[in-house]
Amino acid sequence: MPFFSACPNRPRQVLLTHSHVFVGTERDYDRAADAYMHAKSQLNAQAMFNLGYMHEHRQGLPLDLHLAKRYYDQALEIDPAAQLPVMLALASLWIRRNYADTFLVDFIDSLPSVYPKADELIKNVVMEEGNATILTLFVCLLTVLYLRERQRRQAAAAAPPPPLPNDNIVN
Repeated sequence: MPFFSACPNRPRQVLLTHSHVFVGTERDYDRAADAYMHAKSQLNAQAMFNLGYMHEHRQGLPLDLHLAKRYYDQALEIDPAAQLPVMLALASLWIRRNYADTFLVDFIDSLPSVYPKADELIKNVVMEEGNATILTLFVCLLTVLYLRERQRRQAAAAAPPPPLPNDNIVN
């Protein structure tokens, strides 16, 4: 069942989430697809994204990667703020199209089941005060090393090539 909630700032606008599954409820992809199609007709970018996702992952709609891409593109056209999720979805589509039946597709399909475990790990281990500080310092160190290496490469590219041993001989 799709989740509908009224947006407090825009009382007449309906927000949709792809979480058409709640604890203790059955998945109803047909109702979700119908709701998303209705919202799509009202130019709802999130509904367009969700329809693309459902086509990409064969959830209640037939597998159609071209139509999924079209929905993702439409979502980005309607709402430029959707750039990051759309780019990630398009990368997933590209992998799914070019590397069908490989471990990459299996890995992408396993991400929803991995996410709750990773979320728990981040909350319990990474976000502890000491660990977060160490992680931040490590990221800063990697950034400094990257910038120094980039600066060294730019300086090497700008420097003239060293003279060859035979360049000083005049005939």
